[in-house]
Amino acid sequence: MLITTAKQLELDVFWEDMGEFRRIGGGERDIANSARFSYLYAKNVLDARFPEGEEEIAKDGDYAIRYAKNVINGGFPKGEDAIAKDVMNSMAYARLIDSRFEKGEPIIAKTALRSWIYAAKIIKDRFPLGEPTMKDTKFWEKYIKSMAELGIEI
Repeated sequence: MLITTAKQLELDVFWEDMGEFRRIGGGERDIANSARFSYLYAKNVLDARFPEGEEEIAKDGDYAIRYAKNVINGGFPKGEDAIAKDVMNSMAYARLIDSRFEKGEPIIAKTALRSWIYAAKIIKDRFPLGEPTMKDTKFWEKYIKSMAELGIEI
């Protein structure tokens, strides 16, 4: 039995959609009008950035983080506002840039678990914005312990 991977399924759908673009006479200009197609085109066809599509990609947090991770392999400042609207995208982006992601910190600070992970595992520093959320939860003790292990006193 042949098992199709998720990546292969994604590629199959992409190429099917690209065939539709070709049938209607579309090209890169049409691809650039869609965050999804721009990302997939950059990743699977160009294997490089697709500047014409970056404006659309930057509007969609999910595709912006994928583009930053899988195409740029680094920061994507144009997409940071959209990325910052989602806690998981914000955390993934901070990991990717290996630094604080200040635009995403307000949404990260809304949950004790995410605040602790962000502080202990990603920025490896205090996260004052998330401290009020962590207090009075089981993550406060974990936060204190994690900071002590890093040589940081609370």
